[in-house]
Amino acid sequence: FIIKIRRYASRGDIKTIKNMIIESGGIEYANNKIQELSEKAKKKLEKIPDSLYKDALIKTVDFNIQRTY
Repeated sequence: FIIKIRRYASRGDIKTIKNMIIESGGIEYANNKIQELSEKAKKKLEKIPDSLYKDALIKTVDFNIQRTY
C-alpha cells in the first residue's frame, strides 16, 4: 500500500494524507492498539516457562511498543 502511495501520489498528497491520519487520531489509535495487543501477548507469555526464547519474545514485544515511524 505504501509503495503505491509513493508511486502515484505527489509529496503534497502524501503530506495531506499524513495530516489527515494525525488529525483523525489514527496515530493515537494505532499506538493504543499496539499497547493493548502487546499487553495481551505478554500476559500469554507469562504462562510459558522462563527461557532464552521467552526473553527474546518479550524483547520483541517491547521493541515493537517503542519503535516510531
